[in-house]
Amino acid sequence: MLDLMDQLNGMILPGGNVNLVNKDGFLHPFTEKSILIINKAKELNNRGIHFPIWGVCQGIQQMAVVEAPFYETIKLGTADAYDVATTIKFVSDPTESKLYRNAPRYLLTALERENITYNAHHDCLMPDIFFKIEALRDYKVVANCIDKSGVEYVS
Repeated sequence: MLDLMDQLNGMILPGGNVNLVNKDGFLHPFTEKSILIINKAKELNNRGIHFPIWGVCQGIQQMAVVEAPFYETIKLGTADAYDVATTIKFVSDPTESKLYRNAPRYLLTALERENITYNAHHDCLMPDIFFKIEALRDYKVVANCIDKSGVEYVS
């Protein structure tokens, strides 16, 4: 698997409904593989080879579990954002991110003002927790979402 990463230009850690740590305290196989992927991405980036990882929903939680002390990452919030379309709230200039830098202005405006992003979240990583975790400081949060109750979470 790691040999294949030399042939890719990035990786997505997807959303899902997996317990990242099993009830017996052992890491789920998805978590074990994510550790390998994240460490390989760091190695490539340290060699000057740009290799981004895009965490979607549970993928963001997965990165937090891999990078941070477990006691901090279990402080996930609960989002009232299941089966709902919402806007996103850019927390940094999207045109400075590799993901959105070439997006047309009308699309960025629509993402901010129109309920066009689908969300299926139960658990979420809260911005205040994310930014307290020193190991996540190398990760860039571009946008957050706000659930039906007004709670903001990292998206």
